Amino acid sequence: MQIQDQVLKNLFPQAEFIQNDYQSWLEQNKTRELEPYVDSRQIDKPAIFFALTGALTDGHQFLQDAIKRGASILVVDNKNKSLIDVLPIKMKQKALFLFVDDVDKSLVDAARIWRSLFSIPVIGITGSMGKSTVKEIIGHVFRKVGYEILIPLASYNSLIGVSLTALRLEKKHQLALFEMGINASGEMDDLVEVVQPAAGIITTVAHAHTEGLHNLQTIVYEKEKIFSRMPDDTIKIVGEKVLPFLSEKLKKQVKRVGSSFESDVWLDGNRLHCYGESILCDHDEIHAGRLYNRIVAIAFVVSFGVSLQDAVEHAFSWESMPGRFEKKQISGRESYIINDACNANPESMIVACKTFDEMRVDHPKIIILGPMYELGLYADQGHRLVLESVSRSDSVSICILIGYEFQLENVSLSKKIKYIFVKDAKEAELFLIQFLQKKEATVLLKSSKVVGLAKIADKLCR
Repeated sequence: MQIQDQVLKNLFPQAEFIQNDYQSWLEQNKTRELEPYVDSRQIDKPAIFFALTGALTDGHQFLQDAIKRGASILVVDNKNKSLIDVLPIKMKQKALFLFVDDVDKSLVDAARIWRSLFSIPVIGITGSMGKSTVKEIIGHVFRKVGYEILIPLASYNSLIGVSLTALRLEKKHQLALFEMGINASGEMDDLVEVVQPAAGIITTVAHAHTEGLHNLQTIVYEKEKIFSRMPDDTIKIVGEKVLPFLSEKLKKQVKRVGSSFESDVWLDGNRLHCYGESILCDHDEIHAGRLYNRIVAIAFVVSFGVSLQDAVEHAFSWESMPGRFEKKQISGRESYIINDACNANPESMIVACKTFDEMRVDHPKIIILGPMYELGLYADQGHRLVLESVSRSDSVSICILIGYEFQLENVSLSKKIKYIFVKDAKEAELFLIQFLQKKEATVLLKSSKVVGLAKIADKLCR
């Protein structure tokens, strides 16, 4: 976002502009491109900083830090005007302060207005699983075939996240990808208002966020709103598990990715069938979910005009994201950790455990599972299904289960596996360290991010 007087006034029409010498400041900063930030610690270039007030932290406490790190504009709540008075004079001279009634709303409104200034193709990606992976693969393919494309940083898929991505749009971009995640009814409407996608994908449907979305039918009902402003003939890709829950109108418009000839795109062994064409895919992808995500990405980019050969080559050349079934060697050992502790729902846990079971390794296998959150009434059944899946394993020696959620009655546990119940990730780490002092092992970490299992991988695999 370039600093221009009229642009700023259009994006923040209700803001009070505070700068001792505004015209001089404009002249000094007119060539600057600003990146939007809500976390001062992440600022590493000229920035516009939105001082959001959260449940645990308040961005207004970090105004000085934001300016020191490069923030040229700070969007501040009117209630915190007094904080500017205590800033050093040089800092006041360096930055423009925009005082608003609601910083969150100002961020979202500015993003919506800024997004509307661009007529490039914008692609929205949603789904219960695979959003981030599909986004990264599509971005990788488009870049390989020569597109200048904007993709979100990390998994920025909330209303704040998509707003930050929208404000990163520049004239150089030919395409933009947005990851769009929801936890409750109505949230997709707000995301669409900002993103205004012209094409879209629903990767799959699973029991994620069922506390707020209740069941698979409601999940798809909300997620299909990603297509709500698109013409009938635009690109709409859905996974085969989504199709039964789609509205009748959309069923006639979408292209389906699945596992059989009934789909528009499907993989039969190593042969990919894609809109009437077929091609051999020689690959070493062991994770069924990640393989499926590659096929979803191929389905989309081919619909967009990329050749099937280029799509397959580049989709399978993409390497995995951190924390998504990522294999890392433990420092100074022959042991390995498979870090898949970025997110979790019953379906993704079952796929991870099955893939881990099928891996050929030289050492004992240990699974460490953390609880799944936001499942609502599906919580007991979801954790039960995961336990039953682990019990079908032929190769796992030890299963460490974190939290009371896994302590269920009437679950048939395998006698071949040693089950250990612990209260938190620290207890799981302690057991693992003690085990590794005696033996080598290959370890799967699978949980929601908040559980903190990824820290085990970070600590042991330095």
